[in-house]
Amino acid sequence: MNQTTHRVLIIEDDFISREVLKAMVHQFSLPTEVAETSAQAIQLAITSRPSLILLDQELPDGSGLATYQAIRAELQEDTPPAAMISGHQTPKFITQCLAAGIEHCWSKPVTPRQLAELFRITGHIE
Repeated sequence: MNQTTHRVLIIEDDFISREVLKAMVHQFSLPTEVAETSAQAIQLAITSRPSLILLDQELPDGSGLATYQAIRAELQEDTPPAAMISGHQTPKFITQCLAAGIEHCWSKPVTPRQLAELFRITGHIE
């Protein structure tokens, strides 16, 4: 699969977390786009059509879960897969993520190995 056709949308309001995620994704030669708020994320997802979303739960204007649900409502069957990266790893929260279509839930900080496995599973790298 051609990696240049894939774009990763990072939804993260914390500067350091965002920059670390960008650096890790760039190690796989995948282009990234960044949103710091729910509103930016929804707009960017609709206009740029990323192939994968990495999102934080706590955003200044809403939750990552609600953000992904809004993206899903707009893009429907074209909604990209997502990984929730959060400190909220309770069984209830994970169940909510799965119900919303978010198949991957990780605690911060994310490791390069986790990203590599996600990119392999989703076909972003071979």
